[in-house]
Amino acid sequence: MTHSSKTLSPRTGGRFITIEGTEGVGKSTNIALVREIVARYGHEVLMTREPGGTGTGERVREILLDKDEQQMTAMTELLLMFAARAQHVEEVIRPAVENGIWVISDRFTDSSYAYQGGGRELGSRPVELLESLVLGDFRSMLKQDLRGRHLKRKPIGSNPSTGRFSKESEQLLSKGRPSPDAISSMRVSR
Repeated sequence: MTHSSKTLSPRTGGRFITIEGTEGVGKSTNIALVREIVARYGHEVLMTREPGGTGTGERVREILLDKDEQQMTAMTELLLMFAARAQHVEEVIRPAVENGIWVISDRFTDSSYAYQGGGRELGSRPVELLESLVLGDFRSMLKQDLRGRHLKRKPIGSNPSTGRFSKESEQLLSKGRPSPDAISSMRVSR
């Protein structure tokens, strides 16, 4: 992989917005709302998701969400997430933002802090190292109010098409994952 040393500047006009949260908190609703608002102000919008967003990322996504992939180690899972993310940033997100496009992503690095760092108990250090390597100074976060998420929550496994993470969501997130506020305080520069 070739990592661009070029950094993004707020002068480019493009923005990168991530919507984070567990299953059933209303990410899809919020993504649609943010897209509508940004487009209303005349900005071009590109929607994307993680893992995925590129041909390579979608193939990695298939591996990560494969219900039969039960022997994957936590570190392998984290490395695959960041492999897909590196491709996503270089192929889609960075070029779009540099060209003035507002990119809205369904999940990004904060999910790795929650799922792999907290839920898989790898801690924040491996996530921080990979984040620094893959993203450099390219970071953004949209805080989401998690109040009321239980109102729309469906029972885990109620959707037969859900993957490994959906089925393990409650277990992973009950292991003391950092909250969005805790993540923000760790990364004051964001």
